[in-house]
Amino acid sequence: ICPDTGKPRVTESTLRCCSKRIVSKTKGGILKDGKPVSTDLVTILTATESKQAVCHYNVTLCTSLLCDDEGDDKIDDKLSGKKTKSDSTEKKSSHSGTNL
Repeated sequence: ICPDTGKPRVTESTLRCCSKRIVSKTKGGILKDGKPVSTDLVTILTATESKQAVCHYNVTLCTSLLCDDEGDDKIDDKLSGKKTKSDSTEKKSSHSGTNL
């Protein structure tokens, strides 16, 4: 529960396609039962607190599982904001609660 609002905290997560190379470079930040987990499946790319809302968080998760069969260089270019012919795969979801 957020001490400032008395309501559950809210986390909005964005899932992005990232090459296996990016995921392996940015390992860390994933917790299971409060303990760090080493994985090549997903990584936290960014985590920020919303500037518009108290106890509202924005997290971007990066995984190669969302990628098409493009080469790693094309995927890395998309992640860095370089223009390519197709857009990266991105999905959003929100979660409210204290078990995050």
